[in-house]
Amino acid sequence: MATRRLWILVSGIFVLGLLARVSAAEPAPWEGEHDPFRMRMEQLAEQEARGALDVEQAREVNRYWSTHLRRGPMTSLEAARSAIAEIHLRRGEPKEAIAALGKVLEAAASEDLKGLTHFNLAEIYRRQLDDAAKALEHYQKVEGALRPRAQLVLLALLADMGQADEAARKIEELIQAAKDRGEKLALLQRLAGLYDKAKMLDKALAIYQRILKDFTPADIETMRQAAAAEARETVQKMDAARRNGDGQEVERLERQLRGRVEGLRIAGRWEEFRAFEQAARALMQQLFRPGPPPQGEQPPEPGRKREGEF
Repeated sequence: MATRRLWILVSGIFVLGLLARVSAAEPAPWEGEHDPFRMRMEQLAEQEARGALDVEQAREVNRYWSTHLRRGPMTSLEAARSAIAEIHLRRGEPKEAIAALGKVLEAAASEDLKGLTHFNLAEIYRRQLDDAAKALEHYQKVEGALRPRAQLVLLALLADMGQADEAARKIEELIQAAKDRGEKLALLQRLAGLYDKAKMLDKALAIYQRILKDFTPADIETMRQAAAAEARETVQKMDAARRNGDGQEVERLERQLRGRVEGLRIAGRWEEFRAFEQAARALMQQLFRPGPPPQGEQPPEPGRKREGEF
């Protein structure tokens, strides 16, 4: 039975054409069950940072994220501390929520949880306390899966404050600290877009010329190949875990795969995003397409479909 559930889990992911969360187990503490409204608010928050919402949508997003925290995998004790912080938010007690999140940060065992907590702290300072300086401080400390989103919001916040030059300076700092060439390229593109939007066309032109000077077609192809190789390696590990009956590892790797796709998209790393997604999709369809089940799995009765098939 466990093998069957694992096989259904993995085989269904790309049949639907989405890198969506499909779990054969109960949700981890605090991560939350599938919540379409929360997912919609996540998407609108990203559009908010890009300046793509109308006034009413922006108000709706601000209302929601003024009383809710971003969630992620954590232990039961970490979940309890985070839940306390969110209850304080819902009761209109942002300072108490900050104190509770401080305890989460002190006890956090993983870098992902630390990044998540810094992001939540930044959001409270920005949305509830109107303290841009403290918000910027925490956005800058976000690492892990939320780093691209934190950078997006940080730069949008600077731009909203009428500090185009400060936003440009911050992007230059991020460019200098970029961990790889793909991140540097995306930040240069964002800097050029910032200057273009601010009608500082000479500076925008200089940045586009800098991109053409610093990057060649061979560089782009190298980035694409590296992204595709990373995707294939992750999917192959998922396949090995599935065959070993390790459901937790399958789920962890699926979450990693989904998070990487989302991170590349939010960061604007489009060449790598497309290469990663295409490679992952192709290998998933090859490895997990409907067909003979794993050893020990009984084929469906004639005329009946397996779960996950359409």
